Amino acid sequence: MEWQKKFEVGHNKIDMEHRVFFELVKSIAAAEAQGESRDKIRRLIAETAKYAEFHFLSEENIMIDVGYPEFEEHREHHQSLMRNMQKYVVSFESGDSNIHDLVGFLVDWFVKHTTTEDLLLSKYIKQA
Repeated sequence: MEWQKKFEVGHNKIDMEHRVFFELVKSIAAAEAQGESRDKIRRLIAETAKYAEFHFLSEENIMIDVGYPEFEEHREHHQSLMRNMQKYVVSFESGDSNIHDLVGFLVDWFVKHTTTEDLLLSKYIKQA
């Protein structure tokens, strides 16, 4: 997994936070590949979830500041993503899924969300 230019939305703060999130997801995959303990992987997952929550709050504050008309829909998308992430975490914790399922979900979520929802927000900010 490598950072790609297509993940950038053109807003410095959002792009910086996206890079941090991307690196956290990579750290989960790397920890698993390197045979790190399950406890270490759990801690990386918890860090990633907390960071996602922080990032969404940060992004939502930007939306409020610029009067983004799709705020509620975008916020609901964030909440849905967090609920789905929690389901994957619970499934991993219970042994019903492996770390690859969780990482796959996080990568898919990140790519789709940044190249659609966040790109729309960035375009609105540039026009405002």
